[in-house]
Amino acid sequence: MPRPRKLPSRTARKPVLYVLTNNHFDLTWRRCWDRRFEFAGQSFVSYADIEDYYITDNLVLCRRHEGYKFEIESTAVLRQYLRRHPGKLAELRRLVRQGRLAVSGAGDNIIDANMVLGESLARNFVTGLLWLERTLGQTTRQIVRNDGFGNACQLPQIARLCEVKYVSGVGYSPLHGSYWRGLDGSCVFGGGLPVVASGGGVFKYPPCKRCLGEGCRICGGRGIELSLRSHLPATIDEATLRRNGAGVVQLAPEELLPNPQIIDWAGKLSRQYDVRFAIGPDLLPTLQPQIDAADDPPPGLLHDSLEANPNNSGTLVTRIKTKQRVRRCEYSLLAAETLAAAAHRAGQLAFPSADVESAWERLCFTMFHDAITGTHVDPAYRELMDVFDSLEADLATLTGRSMTALSRRSPGMLSVVNPFGHRAMGVAAAELPGRRKGVALSDESGSPVNVVDVQPTDRGTTLVTFVAAAKPLSAVVLKVRPAVAPKETALRGPVLENDLYRVEADEHGLKAIIDRRLGRPVSGGGTYRPGELILEGDEGSPWATLSPHRDRTPLAQHMRLEAAVRQGPRQQLRYALRADRPLGVVAGSYVVELVDGLPWVNFRLELQWRAFNHRLRVAMPVTTAGAGLYGVPYGAIERPMYHGDFEAWTGANGDWPAVNWAGVDGAVFSAAVLNKGLPSYRIEPDGRYQQTILLSLLRSPNEPTYLHEPFYYTMTDYDGMRDEGCHCLEFAFLSSPGRLADSDVVAAAEAFNAPPLTALGRVVLPALPRLVSDHVRIAALKPAESGEAMILRLAEFRGRSGSSVVHLPQGATSVRKVNLLERGGIELPVAAGTVELTVRPWEIITLRIE
Repeated sequence: MPRPRKLPSRTARKPVLYVLTNNHFDLTWRRCWDRRFEFAGQSFVSYADIEDYYITDNLVLCRRHEGYKFEIESTAVLRQYLRRHPGKLAELRRLVRQGRLAVSGAGDNIIDANMVLGESLARNFVTGLLWLERTLGQTTRQIVRNDGFGNACQLPQIARLCEVKYVSGVGYSPLHGSYWRGLDGSCVFGGGLPVVASGGGVFKYPPCKRCLGEGCRICGGRGIELSLRSHLPATIDEATLRRNGAGVVQLAPEELLPNPQIIDWAGKLSRQYDVRFAIGPDLLPTLQPQIDAADDPPPGLLHDSLEANPNNSGTLVTRIKTKQRVRRCEYSLLAAETLAAAAHRAGQLAFPSADVESAWERLCFTMFHDAITGTHVDPAYRELMDVFDSLEADLATLTGRSMTALSRRSPGMLSVVNPFGHRAMGVAAAELPGRRKGVALSDESGSPVNVVDVQPTDRGTTLVTFVAAAKPLSAVVLKVRPAVAPKETALRGPVLENDLYRVEADEHGLKAIIDRRLGRPVSGGGTYRPGELILEGDEGSPWATLSPHRDRTPLAQHMRLEAAVRQGPRQQLRYALRADRPLGVVAGSYVVELVDGLPWVNFRLELQWRAFNHRLRVAMPVTTAGAGLYGVPYGAIERPMYHGDFEAWTGANGDWPAVNWAGVDGAVFSAAVLNKGLPSYRIEPDGRYQQTILLSLLRSPNEPTYLHEPFYYTMTDYDGMRDEGCHCLEFAFLSSPGRLADSDVVAAAEAFNAPPLTALGRVVLPALPRLVSDHVRIAALKPAESGEAMILRLAEFRGRSGSSVVHLPQGATSVRKVNLLERGGIELPVAAGTVELTVRPWEIITLRIE
């Protein structure tokens, strides 16, 4: 074998030129992740294929040339490569030890940071970084956010709790300064060495012209135009390099494979510069003084906002099912994980570590920044839906297995189980054996439980729906006995009323929502009716609205009241909707609902959507003035109204991202709109003393920005971005006295998304931690990543400091406050089976309970 070539020796007097090779790795977008697809007689390889070729070709360069280095952007890419090539693990480990290979700090992958739960955002980094430590022995000290469409205000705290002070790649809403201080006060460095040359190039591989993507001798069996390679920069910014003494040549292509001429190119540059192939960790010693200054950053270098938003607001609505299914899977996975941990603690089951790890891996894939956002072609969408299907099926199996292990056979009993950290409430469903004409439910003290409906199934069983509630991490046992099923009866008029709200309506929709506790209307009297649908012009791409012309057509006149009914504790107004316009059709049913025992007015819209260049909104006028407050991952943030930017594909149309809820924070009363995976809001004034909360439901972009670029290749299978078809959309309205920060909006939004589960028989949970606090909630309960300890994640959600008490399960011997990676921290004193915590505003706390 030829001996590895060396670059010429370094000369200290020369400026240092760091050459970084790090392909930007999409998991899904213009291609599928792990399946090839056919279109118009051509075969298009997957991203996993191209990323396989990238790693393979870079390994060849490493073998041929001593000192050559490269990076892999995310854990997901390397994990997939090792599935295909398990025999390469030893070589990769060796390169990591030699400092010639690194995996960037994307976590599992570069997920969206605005539309996911805080626990999901944290878990993406935790699972990805710890996998790298176990698999490669690599410790990560930099988080990358390359190409993420906006960044949430708790990212600095999450980074610091992952032992990272340096966050790079914050792009479309860039940092205006070198330091970013987030919601809780945590600060990270966001600068870096100057880039004095860029290479690589953005080019999308067409199928091989000879074999049309099937693989042949010309393309080496790869199915792409193999002659296309990453380009090398022809010039260096000499002035910047010499002024700073060091600079970076950034070779960060999308798709393009490494150029085999790179060593000769570097050799020629070494006549003028001290050329060093580098990976991200090589730059840290040079940047370390600036990174360390994140503990006390210079005020003049601080970013001017708590977050890096807004941009690309079209991604908040495009292909809405991606957002809805992510939200369902997030709560389903948290439930499955907690129940499996409970069954393990009870000694009933071994904790299914591999299954839970696989579930988190797939969930993180669905949250990738071109997955949940809807910015992908139709074959990628179909693959994504298949991933959701398999994930949901596996989570149901995991949950069912744990429930069975925790259940005791007890005829005539039904259990309501809450595996979440919030007080769960909602309309639950349980399938009872045998045919029953009616069912009555009561708790073990004899108090009745409101039954909504009893229906036979085609399986010879009976489905009972009822109003359920349970404290955090608890199970409630109900007695089942025969009774007469509640009948549906007509109301006297289009008015719904219970202890909390009075909803007044007419044949075209709602007129007012009155809060009976406040004794006043809280919604109504504005430009739009409460809950009125609006068809809005929205000319644009999956990424953004590209035209300021956004005419609005209120749809109340297209609504017709069909029924006003009551059944048990549930009252409903049922409307039919049909709106035909030259550019769109909206047709279906719209139900407004009050349920005794639930603190919100519920809205459910089932419709057929056929449109292009339009958006469907729902309006909720609020009869008070106040700031707009938005739920975000692990927190809430006040945001102003802004006018849209329609000049570029990265623009934002006036909407903000929100997790689970957004509302108006009034002084006398506040109001919020809760959502289930509908994360796009705009709050705007409506007169002097009123505001309107506008929730985006659907959109139909018609501009294939970055989905169709014929100078690369032609593949036009992306019409699904218009989201035609059947949709079921749910949201809710609630009001409360005083400020939102003092209300139950966070718990209500969690409960709206994650109602309690049910199981036949008596479910017996083992002793679990119990939290006593009015401003801290339980975010997750899981086994420790190592050892037999239990991990309890807490989050402060009102933005104020104070103390909270955790009651420990019997047998707990010690408690340590650790970081998200579950290490470091301090031992906490345990007194009488409790731990008292002093909590900062918006703090994320992880307790390791032995």
